[in-house]
Amino acid sequence: MGEFYTRKRLRLKDFDYKTNGMYFITICAKDKKHLFGHINLENDATTILNNNGKTVEKHITKIPEVINHTIMPNHIHLILELNNSNRDLYNIIRVFKSYVSKELGFSPWQRSFHDRIIRNEKEFEYIWDYVKHNPERWREDTYFK
Repeated sequence: MGEFYTRKRLRLKDFDYKTNGMYFITICAKDKKHLFGHINLENDATTILNNNGKTVEKHITKIPEVINHTIMPNHIHLILELNNSNRDLYNIIRVFKSYVSKELGFSPWQRSFHDRIIRNEKEFEYIWDYVKHNPERWREDTYFK
């Protein structure tokens, strides 16, 4: 008999992802390909979005729970605030990825996404700063290649 691969559990066991609070989300492009644009490192370290990236941006702005985000060449970061929205994190991300994929005519996404529950103000401030300054640190980014 062959060995079976067991996929690592990504979500916190028994946690209700409809719970009010802040969440830090990272969604990667399939195979970490640079599908959304490039970072202008020569000038002001901003992301120059291509058409795919502009589509991603358009659909991010339609998510009322998003309070901060950045689009990198091969991944995106979102900070979401769930506050009596009756929508759970899984569904928000699933619908977002689906709409982007449908408009592009292909799925640019890696399977699943990474989430972190933001537990306190200090963590929130750190993550907010990380998202805001992520393009400036592109060369040191784990997804840079």
